[in-house]
Amino acid sequence: MSAGKPAPRRQPLPDYADELAGRTAGRNRSPSPRRVALFLAVVTAFLALVALWPAGAMVADGAGAPAKLSDRLPQLPVRVIDGDTIDVGGERIRLLDIDTPELRGRCDSETALARQAAARLTALIVGTRWVIHRVARRDRYGRTLATLYTTAADGTPVSIGQILVAEGLAVKWAGRRHDWCGRGE
Repeated sequence: MSAGKPAPRRQPLPDYADELAGRTAGRNRSPSPRRVALFLAVVTAFLALVALWPAGAMVADGAGAPAKLSDRLPQLPVRVIDGDTIDVGGERIRLLDIDTPELRGRCDSETALARQAAARLTALIVGTRWVIHRVARRDRYGRTLATLYTTAADGTPVSIGQILVAEGLAVKWAGRRHDWCGRGE
């Protein structure tokens, strides 16, 4: 604005602009019957979905075919993000109690091992049946914390995270990030 020109005057907002901005200026209005009906329909649909969802666990199939426990669930796309994180239908899931190297590692050996861990996690979940067992908390990035289980050759359930640890592609979580470059951090 140049010196000497007066500032433009603000026009008063029409009444409906206050309503759009969430300001009712002391007016106490009841919601319309249409809004109440819409709200109740949304709440009812949500509660019906929650009632159908299995408590605490979901069985997923990396090939897309639902397992017995999830016959009533939609098929969800699965994507491996890195060695300890997957995306299932838009939900980020962090494998509980393990740490794998980062794909954007601090050294070349960490990056190479991170690629191996991600490839192995992909091999463990794609085309196989596995179960997600969620815990009631999230990590600091908002990811769901969970343990993934698959079936061992003898038919017993085995943690996918523990498979990665046994193969040297992960370590048990020690409360902070592991030093994959051997720098003693």
